[in-house]
Amino acid sequence: MYKNAAESLGLKAPPPAIRLVEISSYNSIEGFNYASSSAGILPESGFKGSLSLGEQISLFKKTVEEYLPLHLKDISCVNGVSGHLSKSIFLLVIGVNDYALNFLKKNNTTTMGAPPNDEAFAQLLISNYGDHLKELYNLGARKFVVFDIEAMGCLPSYTNQKNELNSKCVDELNSMVQKFNGKLALKIQELGRTLPASAFILGNNYQHILNLVQNPQSYGLEDGTITCCGLTQYGTCDPSKVTCKDRNSHVFFDAAHTTEAAYKILAQECFSGVRVCQPMNLKTLAML
Repeated sequence: MYKNAAESLGLKAPPPAIRLVEISSYNSIEGFNYASSSAGILPESGFKGSLSLGEQISLFKKTVEEYLPLHLKDISCVNGVSGHLSKSIFLLVIGVNDYALNFLKKNNTTTMGAPPNDEAFAQLLISNYGDHLKELYNLGARKFVVFDIEAMGCLPSYTNQKNELNSKCVDELNSMVQKFNGKLALKIQELGRTLPASAFILGNNYQHILNLVQNPQSYGLEDGTITCCGLTQYGTCDPSKVTCKDRNSHVFFDAAHTTEAAYKILAQECFSGVRVCQPMNLKTLAML
């Protein structure tokens, strides 16, 4: 997603995730990538070795304090680092792993101790997420694009388990993440009102995935439910099985990830459209 968004803005795709390369080896200030596979909002979500959102922000803090001052000193930039950051766009897509790899696991643990109900868990996530967004603001971020959680119940990893005839999505899972999404929308509105000179976009990834699954043809795709690659029992691609001839005709590549074609549609809609990103699109945000 971040690559498609960068391309829409006419920027080079950010280098590999910053934890995978030494920050001193970067030679650009156009973009940074702090993504970590399977990461969640909560530290206990995700697989071992993944960086939680808080840890990713710690790396960003290091970038602000150590890297940017050195690379902006010879560049004409009003107010130096703070001026550069105020014009930068911060893209956040996180939350699904807090459900998939934490809440939905039978023996999950959270900072609340015993597994909470879905309403309490959603509130726990939002409380943490809001604190992290404020931390980014305090470090200099001003323009935010925050995507909600996709229609998780439409992912093949869950529809295959449910195995219901004529059912494209698991409604119970979608209802669960919508509790988070509703609270996220309110939190974004609150932050936009209370953080001076900030601008927030909320990306509706939930409805976007739902639309792709229910009507892929309207987006130029052929299939909204069957994965492009043959799957193992864990939902990952099985190299011994046949992969589809044209991955750009599918919504899903494997049981948990959409294809590059689906990501491009999302990025294009957010950049110049009016349906995915509100209250403005990415193009308008960039001009502020």
